[in-house]
Amino acid sequence: MIGKYDKEYYLLQEADTALDYMLAEREDSGTSKNGDTRMFMPRSIRSSVTGIGKIEITDGDEEVFVPSDFHLLFGLLLSEKACNLFNEFNLYNTDYYESEIITKNKIWKKHFLMHLYNEIDAIHPKRSVFDGSVEDVDIMLEKLSLNEDKLDEIDIDKRLIFNLAGCAEFVVHESIIKAIEDTKLTGVEAIRVDKWNIGSMFD
Repeated sequence: MIGKYDKEYYLLQEADTALDYMLAEREDSGTSKNGDTRMFMPRSIRSSVTGIGKIEITDGDEEVFVPSDFHLLFGLLLSEKACNLFNEFNLYNTDYYESEIITKNKIWKKHFLMHLYNEIDAIHPKRSVFDGSVEDVDIMLEKLSLNEDKLDEIDIDKRLIFNLAGCAEFVVHESIIKAIEDTKLTGVEAIRVDKWNIGSMFD
């Protein structure tokens, strides 16, 4: 059975050349603490950010690296073009921190770490397939259906994009997906919730 919102929302994942690299915050990043990222924090981190985010490549050929508009870390790493697009939606509980990608040969400036701390417990307990529990924040999601009872209680402007409670997935409304497609952002793929499953990440 398909839920009320399963054809309206999408999950984001990396695509194309973005998949060739793993990126992470450096120890001296102004958006981390002693080398540990704060991008997973469920609240604003503005008061603890000390400077520009610094990103390094931990896997992949730095010699041929060219940033995509979208890279997935603990948060989202966006190009200026992608950041401007997301910012147009005035997203709820979302902050952007200027960052740079540092490689052996070049510093790629004007990127932005997107910190999304809009978490919603929106996994339908019966239609979804998963191991673990939301309470323990250790869900291994295999198939997703969104809980309309939870989402109906939240104004659309506060659920255009949100973190799925219990697992590290970004759920995005179709209006943003259309803007992403119209703008032709690179490095990102959107899979509609009713078509997504654990195997989608490896297709």
